Amino acid sequence: MKLTSILFALILTTFAGKTSFAQEKEEKIKWAPNPEMIPPHFDPNKHVLLVLQLPKLRNPEKVHAAGTKDIDDAFKANYTGYQYVMISPADLEDGNSKYKDTSVYRFVLYNTGVKISRIDGGYTLRTDPSTGLTMRTSNPPARVGQTIVDFYMHDRVTNENYVRSGRPTSFIKMTLRPIILTMAQQGRKKKAA
Repeated sequence: MKLTSILFALILTTFAGKTSFAQEKEEKIKWAPNPEMIPPHFDPNKHVLLVLQLPKLRNPEKVHAAGTKDIDDAFKANYTGYQYVMISPADLEDGNSKYKDTSVYRFVLYNTGVKISRIDGGYTLRTDPSTGLTMRTSNPPARVGQTIVDFYMHDRVTNENYVRSGRPTSFIKMTLRPIILTMAQQGRKKKAA
């Protein structure tokens, strides 16, 4: 009787383990972007997403290299199994562009950069020579500039802009990761249907 119970538990554990590994694990998203941000016709299984490079705030004709790299890194890490292309605004404006086929390149992910002003003095680190301890001292408040970035999607067929994510921040990957995971979830749901 005891041997049968052990054998049954072993078989049950093995079967349960295999089925849990076979199922695709859905990544938990701490905050989701505005649900109206993702177009209902967007299907990453069919469409290659065009992702706009981040322009420099003071010189929009030039690319912000570090910000664009952050966007690309976020897509590489989270948009697995789907295709996207980093493009410049000139790629969209060019009528002879290889991205003119809207049956494949229907959706564009735009970014918006805005400079805001806030009051923050920061702090100064000082090491006490007698004790060797590092202490933090607040600086007097000062007005500082901060750039925040948000994202929105555009449907090139209907020429419709969708709402922004609703979570602009100066940390591009923090804003973009939940958006990408939401797009990937939509792709998995459409593939399963």
